[in-house]
Amino acid sequence: MIKDIAKFLIINPLLYIWIVLLVSLYKPRGNRRRLILINIMFYCLCIGFPGSTLSSMWKINDRHDKDVIYDAAIVLTGILSQEASKLIGSADYESKLSNVSERLIAGTGFVKSGHAKLLLFGNFTTGHYDEGPGIMKFAEYRGLKEDEIRIYGDIRSTVDEAHGVKIFLDARGYKNVILITSEVHMRRALALFNRAGVFPDSYSVDKLSYEVGWKDFIPTFGGIQILQGFLYELFGYVVCYLKGNI
Repeated sequence: MIKDIAKFLIINPLLYIWIVLLVSLYKPRGNRRRLILINIMFYCLCIGFPGSTLSSMWKINDRHDKDVIYDAAIVLTGILSQEASKLIGSADYESKLSNVSERLIAGTGFVKSGHAKLLLFGNFTTGHYDEGPGIMKFAEYRGLKEDEIRIYGDIRSTVDEAHGVKIFLDARGYKNVILITSEVHMRRALALFNRAGVFPDSYSVDKLSYEVGWKDFIPTFGGIQILQGFLYELFGYVVCYLKGNI
């Protein structure tokens, strides 16, 4: 335990920045009130506790029935990089599985287990890369058959995904579907899909641990990332609401 704590403190540069800021409070000159404010802001933004607490309030619990066979498992995209796509099927692929999003692993798992008939996703396209073929390649590598994989169209945002899925499902009469995305993104995604007229069950991946420990009160880059992820989704939700998409 002591060894782990020592290792954590040694390799954490933000801790030393915070220590410098604390020491600066004892300077006889300068705006002490401003330094106190800077210390408080730095500390609150860099520890894991605020981000984890806010994220735990923001999350939506999984809502799916293990006894139901879904018409489709919908995986939200924008997750598989061109570099990760090139790894699929390579000799060292298994050792680099972390390069592939948990969304894809969960989605293919639903179909492989017979819990869903179809893996459904859009082709997230950028100026230099189409993600859809990479996802299809991954799904086939994981053992899915060609008729168990569907791309419903090109997309650039979650709003596009919601409307694209709606068109695909209506054309086939599918009603019973499950949505798969990250835990922090699920609230906004479900709201967008519901607004488009799609009411899926949900299964979240990339779940955070909400058990509070001593590390949650030490400034770290991980703490910043958790808070950043929450704020990104919060502001994204607000923007979608103001645009009338939610």
